[in-house]
Amino acid sequence: MIAALKTAHPSYKGPTRKNLHGVLLDQTTARLQRELGPLREQILNKTCSIVSDGWDNVVKDHLINFLFGNPGCMLFDGTIKVASSDSENSEFIVEMMRQRIEKHGRLNFVQVVTDTCSTMKAAWRILEKHYKWLTATCCGTHVLSLELKDFAKVPEVANVISKVGNVLSLFWGRSRWPRTKLRETIAANHGKEFGLYRAKQTRFAGKFREMSRMLRVKTELQQVVVTMEYAAHKFSCGGRSAIGDDDGELDADIGKKVKAIVLDDE
Repeated sequence: MIAALKTAHPSYKGPTRKNLHGVLLDQTTARLQRELGPLREQILNKTCSIVSDGWDNVVKDHLINFLFGNPGCMLFDGTIKVASSDSENSEFIVEMMRQRIEKHGRLNFVQVVTDTCSTMKAAWRILEKHYKWLTATCCGTHVLSLELKDFAKVPEVANVISKVGNVLSLFWGRSRWPRTKLRETIAANHGKEFGLYRAKQTRFAGKFREMSRMLRVKTELQQVVVTMEYAAHKFSCGGRSAIGDDDGELDADIGKKVKAIVLDDE
């Protein structure tokens, strides 16, 4: 896109922010909806599943997304913003599902997929009673996430995650030197500059990525912690925790602790 804009005439003025998130966005959405029409009809004619899950946006509005499709293709079917007057109970969920099912044709759906909370399970029973041919099931990805969350509580795994957190607290904290020194060492060894990865979410997949990256740069971490600069550095007890809290407190012996972890002495 940047390359295309560079070829534009100097007098060209790009769209304003108002146009981008207003008229132009609406026109593009309408065009895509028209283009997806034949595919939507094809999916519905083969029977499909309706999938729903809730989430919070950056301003903490609670939203519920809906999708429908089959193994061949899934299509986004809109978002509901839960109002303060709404009670997110089983009846509310059933009504939201019913509106989607009836909109596209009740006989086109054979399955409902949601998470496994008690409210959803109650909604399953109501939907299956109302639509006799419908089967309600849990989301496999959600169940796997819960299983991995339990796996992270196994003492041996929890101990590794804790050690990773200590290393991140030092190399992703307020002190610039450890982070900069590590990136310089990585650049010298790998020919490109990158650093440790810190998950922004607490899901196990994020922790797994943290551990994977740390293993990838283990040699560079070891090179940093054995330097005279590291030994002479005074790490402040006030720092940033592994989850990004600016007011976190680091262990007074964090330098020695991290060195022992990285060199497999702990």
